Amino acid sequence: MKKIIFVGIAGVLVVGLAILGIKLFLDDSHQYPKAIIEYQRIFPIDTLEALSACSSNIVKAKLSKIDDFDGTICMYTYKVTDDYTDNTPDKIIVYDAYYEGYEKGHSYYLFLHGTENALYPHNTVYTTVLKKLVLDTKTEKVVLSQKTGYTIEVKSLPVIIEKQVLAGNVGAKIGTRLVVTESKSLSEVFDISDYVARIKIAYERNVNRYISSYETSFIEALKGSGDYIPRAMALQPGIDTSKEYFIFMKKIPGDTGEYVVFDRNYTVIEATPENEALLTK
Repeated sequence: MKKIIFVGIAGVLVVGLAILGIKLFLDDSHQYPKAIIEYQRIFPIDTLEALSACSSNIVKAKLSKIDDFDGTICMYTYKVTDDYTDNTPDKIIVYDAYYEGYEKGHSYYLFLHGTENALYPHNTVYTTVLKKLVLDTKTEKVVLSQKTGYTIEVKSLPVIIEKQVLAGNVGAKIGTRLVVTESKSLSEVFDISDYVARIKIAYERNVNRYISSYETSFIEALKGSGDYIPRAMALQPGIDTSKEYFIFMKKIPGDTGEYVVFDRNYTVIEATPENEALLTK
C-alpha cells in the first residue's frame, strides 16, 4: 500500500535552490522513503559548463549503501575511485531524496556541492547538484536538459570533466565556504568568533538525528554588537530549553549579513558565571 504525505521544509540540504515543497511517498513494500522535491532554480543548469560551475566536487564513485536519514532524505555511501577535483575523501556520504535510478554496486559520475556544517559529524556534507541526473558508468547517454535537448555521452565524461577543471569552470558560481573548527577551549572559540551572545532557547522540534529547530531569543551580545539571533535556529538535539546559553557564531562569507554556528565542539554552552569567566581566560 502506498501512502502520500505532504511534509514541511526542514533539514533538507540544498544549495543554490529554493524548495517549493516535498511530496513523500511511503511504500510499505520498500525499505527507502521516496520523495519528490519541487525546486525553483536561481539560474538554469542546462549545460555541462553550468553543472560544473555549481559543483565543488566531481568524482566517479561506487555506491555501497543506502540508508534512510530522516524519513524524506537518504544517506548514499560511496567509495570514491576517481577524484577529478582533488578535494574529496575516499569515502563520502551524499544526502538526497531517494531516487530509484541509483543501485548499490554501481559506479556513478557525481557532480556534488559540499558544504560545511558544524552540526554534522562529517567534515563536509555533500548533496548532488541535480537530483535526478543519474550518470551510471554503464549508461551510454544521459539527457541533461529536456528543454534544450543537451545530452551527455557518459563514456566521454572523464575527458570532458578534465577540460572543465583545467578551464577553471568547476565551482565558479560557488562562494567562499564556511570553515568548521574544533576548538579546544572556551577562550579559543571566543577569540575566533565574530559574534558571541547570550540567548534563551525555548521549544524544540527535532528535524533529524543531528539537528533540532529551536525558538530562540536574544538577551545580550558579549562580542560584536546588535541582535543577529533569528527567531528560530538549527542546533544539536537535546538542549535543555529551561536555561540560557552562550552561542558562538561566524559571519557567513559574502554579503548576506547572516551569522551561523561554526565550531563542532562549541555551538552553545550554558550561560553560567563559571563559563563566562572562562571566555576570556
